[in-house]
Amino acid sequence: MRLPLDHPAWQALYGPYGVEDMPGQLAALSDGWDADIAKDLFWERLHHQETLYPVTFAALPWLMTFGAGWQGEARAELAGFLSHVVSCAFADLGDGPQFSGSVPLGEAGSAYTACDERLRQDFAPEMVALSHWTIEAAPGIAAFCEAAAGDGPEEMSGFALTGSAVLAGAPHLAPALEGAPVHETAVPCPECGRYFHGVPTEEGYRFDPMPDEDRAFRHADAARHRQAARLLAEKMRSGQPRLAAYLDQLATWHCCGD
Repeated sequence: MRLPLDHPAWQALYGPYGVEDMPGQLAALSDGWDADIAKDLFWERLHHQETLYPVTFAALPWLMTFGAGWQGEARAELAGFLSHVVSCAFADLGDGPQFSGSVPLGEAGSAYTACDERLRQDFAPEMVALSHWTIEAAPGIAAFCEAAAGDGPEEMSGFALTGSAVLAGAPHLAPALEGAPVHETAVPCPECGRYFHGVPTEEGYRFDPMPDEDRAFRHADAARHRQAARLLAEKMRSGQPRLAAYLDQLATWHCCGD
């Protein structure tokens, strides 16, 4: 469901800096990949500090359309962004997911109350259609990102799998993938929930305790955490062997328990 770029709803679809000329920025990308425009759009205008906005969901169908024709750097950058959006949208880390079946709108008294009211009252059918599209498209977005991870740059491959981890019911596997298999990662023990620094070495990753670490979780299903790691490892086996080896580690590693 692509909202036409001349649709009046764009005048109420806000992001972290309010309502901007999102149709103009999307139109610019439709003419071809531009790294500066894309990175600013992805990480500043559509997504900021782990938060998603109404405009994020309106832009997703357009970005998936563009991605069908992008290759190389463009495809890898888009996959990293889309995967992170899926991860943020569907991950339930205790307070419920940001996307619970409908495009998230603010409560009364929020910074963009007027926009929220317009979206609810004047553009309710469009919001419902975007919500349905997001639910139906999420597995396909994750599959697109997995394919991009498998044949894209190694340093971007882990980022492109975070959405798949969340959709597989392993939300705490997602941070362990960000930066893998090239950079340090934040790895939770699936048994006790303590976080560790994942440090890449020639023999694989080493897991060092984070000093004074106050982040912890109780994983609802440690077996699901490991299963997701195993399944993603198999998908990456031929295209990203180092990432697959890291996922193999995550499928068995823990700091405690049996």
